[in-house]
Amino acid sequence: MPVLDPGADSVLVCHPGAVAGRGGPVTLSGNDATNIGKLLDLAPQGTATCLYKPDVLLRFEFRGPPQQHEDVEISSVGCDHPIASVAGHTWLIPPKLAEYLSTDAISPAAKDDSPPIPDATGLSLAEATQVITRAGMTIASDDRVTDPLLSPGTVVLQDPPAGAGMIGSTTEVDVLLSQQPAPACSLSQLAFDYHGVQYGTGDAFSDLDVRDIGATPCTLTGPVSVVGVDAGGNSVTNRLTLPVAADLVLTAKAPPRAAGEGAPKNAVIAWIPLEADARGPDGSCTSDVVLPTDWSVTIAGSATAVPNGAGAAEPPMSSCGGQLLIAPNPAAITPLN
Repeated sequence: MPVLDPGADSVLVCHPGAVAGRGGPVTLSGNDATNIGKLLDLAPQGTATCLYKPDVLLRFEFRGPPQQHEDVEISSVGCDHPIASVAGHTWLIPPKLAEYLSTDAISPAAKDDSPPIPDATGLSLAEATQVITRAGMTIASDDRVTDPLLSPGTVVLQDPPAGAGMIGSTTEVDVLLSQQPAPACSLSQLAFDYHGVQYGTGDAFSDLDVRDIGATPCTLTGPVSVVGVDAGGNSVTNRLTLPVAADLVLTAKAPPRAAGEGAPKNAVIAWIPLEADARGPDGSCTSDVVLPTDWSVTIAGSATAVPNGAGAAEPPMSSCGGQLLIAPNPAAITPLN
C-alpha cells in the first residue's frame, strides 16, 4: 500500500503550530515532491511510540481542476522511530529523511539581503558542488538515505531548501545523498574502536565506533548489546542493549577516526555511546570500582571483544559497582557526525 499517489506538483512543508514570521511553511518543487513521495512509498508499514504530536505536516499538491492535495504527518521528536501517518496508517521512515523535513519545516523565506539558495536536488554531488559554490556557498555531504531508484550520490533533499534565505552568517548547504541498498553487516567485516573516557555530572562517558572494513557497504542491524568483561571473559557490568536506526548503511573500507575528531570525510560509521555511574549512591566510589578488561559486543548473535582503552590518548572507562546507565527507552545507534 503506497503512502500517497504519485505525480505531485509540489509539496508544502510546515511546522504545526508555527508562529507567523518565524519560518515556514516552505513550498518545495515537484522534483522534491517526487523524491519525498518515493522515499515514503519505499518505507515499510509499522508502529512506533511517540510522546508528542506530529512535528511536520507535508501537503502534496496535485494539479486540477479541481486542485487536490494529500496530507502526510511526520513524527520524529520523542519517537523511538520516525513515522509518517496518513489516514490511520503508519510507515517507518528513515531518520535522516525525517531530520531534513524537520529543518525544512522551519526554514525562513528568502530575505532581500540574502542571495537565494540554488536548487541542487536531482544533481550529482559533483554537479551540486559546482552549483552551490558558484553561488558563493559551501556544501556538506555527510548524510545518506537509501533510494534504489536513484544513482548513488544523487542529491535527494537539501537544507536549507532552494530559494530560502541563509540563517545568520552561515553559508553552508547540507545535502542528503542517495545510496543503494546494502546487505546486513556480518561481524567479520566490522571493526570496533574504543574512544576514551570523559567525566561530567558524576558520570563517565565513552563510546565505541563501528566501521565497515569490508570491500562493500553493509547495513548495520540491531539489536546490538555491550557488556564489560574481565580477562577471563566473565561479565563485570550489566548489559546494554540498543536498537539500530533504520537505513544505517556503513561505508566500505572506512578508516578509523582520530582521537577527539569526527567521522572521516565521506565515511559513514556508527557509534555506540557508553555511560557509567562514576560516584555511586553516596557520592563517592572508592572500594567498588569496576574496570573491565574488554567490552564484549554482540551483533547478529556473534560476539567480539574490544579492549577497554587504547593508550594514554584513550584511557579506559571504569564504573562504580559495574553499573552502566541505561535509559528506559534507549536511543537507537546512529551514524557518527
